[in-house]
Amino acid sequence: MFKIKLAFSALFLSLFFSPILAQAAQVALKSDYLLAESETVVNNFYLIAEKASLLGRVSRDAVFLAGNLESLGRLSGDLLAGAGMAQISSEVLGDFRFVGGNLQVSGRVNGEFLAAAGELQVKPEARIMGEARMAAGRLVIDGELGGALYAAGGEVVLNGRIKGPVSVWAERLVLGPKAEILGDLTYQSPLKAEINEGAVVRGKTTFQTVNESPVFSRESLTTFFSSWRLAMLLGSILLIFVLFKFLPQLIGGVVTRVFSRPFVSLLFGLGTIILLPFLTVLLFVSVIGWPLGAMFLLTFSGLLLLARVLAGVLLGVWLFRLVRREGEPELSWQALLAGPSLLFVISHVPVLGNLALAATFFLTLGALSQLIWYKLVRKTQ
Repeated sequence: MFKIKLAFSALFLSLFFSPILAQAAQVALKSDYLLAESETVVNNFYLIAEKASLLGRVSRDAVFLAGNLESLGRLSGDLLAGAGMAQISSEVLGDFRFVGGNLQVSGRVNGEFLAAAGELQVKPEARIMGEARMAAGRLVIDGELGGALYAAGGEVVLNGRIKGPVSVWAERLVLGPKAEILGDLTYQSPLKAEINEGAVVRGKTTFQTVNESPVFSRESLTTFFSSWRLAMLLGSILLIFVLFKFLPQLIGGVVTRVFSRPFVSLLFGLGTIILLPFLTVLLFVSVIGWPLGAMFLLTFSGLLLLARVLAGVLLGVWLFRLVRREGEPELSWQALLAGPSLLFVISHVPVLGNLALAATFFLTLGALSQLIWYKLVRKTQ
């Protein structure tokens, strides 16, 4: 059970710790979006839409967040996608990363493949050339995999050609009649695998019994990926993208103040959470102060929302600075993606998770309060 949870946590983190850079980018925020077959996006492409159909070509990296996603065009870089339902028939020359509800893959991926979904199907015409890591309530692989496979699910069905070794954690493992595994097969499950006539394993097969059913049941994953917490995560990433696009000075100012004066930021954060609600109540109870109290209430609400969202950015910047071990804190698209995702995972850790959330929240809130305070002081001078 612990190995399965650890594998899922690592997979979820790796989905967002992507090597995607965005020095020059095209950003689209629309309800319905269509990239026609004749169109080409020459820069990195960041798309957020309720429904997206991508028939054209993207010359560099792509990030797609959509309720319903259909991708048929050629993607020359990496693809990071999050969707309720997705059909990927594209040729992806780089790595592929996905998190969402239902994923069907019928295209070609030349790089690594990382995906976590409620239901995941790799169709017979699909070709995945790099290492594949997949987690799903129900996972069906009918296509060809050119490298190693690491899979976890409630039900895992292997019915295609896999050239590398295979490691599976599943409640139920099925090898279909067209399954051909050229490497070793290692699996953990409460039950022995169901092996149909015609299935072939060229390497060694190792079976380890687990007493508990894996956590990757179809019901649990579907519930998880449709939960409000995941919706909040994707919403936070969306808001961060918008803020970084249109208000980069705000994010940069918060990061700079926290790293340059962390103790002062923490004091400002604690002061804001105590004093601002107190002042708001005092203004509301006075007859002439209620308009100002309403303004304070709106300001306080906005600060809390921004602090909660930007806390993930702060964590991402700190992480990448820690990895480099030197240099000034630097904003990057990796930090914008990795930070909120890491904060999401940390929030599920008892005690330590709450401490990390509180620390990043108060630091960010304090930095925001400082920016507003000093701006007001300069205006009055």
